[in-house]
Amino acid sequence: MNCPICGEDRSWPLAHRHDPEIETRRRQVGDVENYFWSMCRRCANAYPSVAPRSDVLDFVWRCNRNIGKLDVSVNAETVWANRIRMSQLWASRSYSMLAPLHSGSPGRFLDIACGLGQTVKLFRDNGWEASGIDVDASTKPFHEQLGIDTRIGRIEDIGIDGQFDIIHIAHAIYFVTDPMGFLRQVRAHLTPGGIFAVLISDFLASTDPAYPAYFHTFYPTGSSMRYALALAGFNSLPARTRKGSIFIAARPGRGALPVVRSRLIRVAYATKAFRYQLFGRLYLAARRIAKQIIGPN
Repeated sequence: MNCPICGEDRSWPLAHRHDPEIETRRRQVGDVENYFWSMCRRCANAYPSVAPRSDVLDFVWRCNRNIGKLDVSVNAETVWANRIRMSQLWASRSYSMLAPLHSGSPGRFLDIACGLGQTVKLFRDNGWEASGIDVDASTKPFHEQLGIDTRIGRIEDIGIDGQFDIIHIAHAIYFVTDPMGFLRQVRAHLTPGGIFAVLISDFLASTDPAYPAYFHTFYPTGSSMRYALALAGFNSLPARTRKGSIFIAARPGRGALPVVRSRLIRVAYATKAFRYQLFGRLYLAARRIAKQIIGPN
């Protein structure tokens, strides 16, 4: 089994999140292959032994959208209000990081996995020809309320239409079926000097207890994501880390492959649970208290 990013056949085993409901669903649809995760020894991108099936993924996303299933005591309106607030906050952060990288007058902006559409709205309100794509049909009413241009569907199915000055994807690239094919498609739809912006979770952080799960198609770190971008024909600007997320902006171009310290990344994964228990939980608890005192920002 080779790495789907760089083709390397050497790997280390990597722990992953086991979900009994997903395993039951896999058996129901006849998927009985052994499921495990590996981390590439060359580029440190992690990948599963079996690609996720669309019929199992549909089941996963339906469960995730069922707010009442998560906690019957949770008020759905409160949950949606909080999601809108967080969407607005991340839209503001993305715009503040991206807009200065574009020279000249506002151009065309595309947000892939646009969620509730707040980033599309903010770019549009600042003079951009902005549009979005999202797989979740339940987000469309929010888009209509904002009056933004969006399409609903999987990026693998509907593709990218036209050329853009900025293409943005936040916390969703690790759900795309063919990551390298997607990166090459993005590059082909950027204007000369255009920007591709990727926002990923900092999976190595002590505050992040997560491990790869069935719905992930690969599991990147900051350096391994830049490696994948370089293989696809991008030059990455210096990455920025903020509040558990890594922001990477890249332009089409050929350059040297970045250094990936795969052995150190392996150690970071091996100590992740310990670091979370020792440092991460305490930090997150302190941050929650601080937010209650001084507010969310």
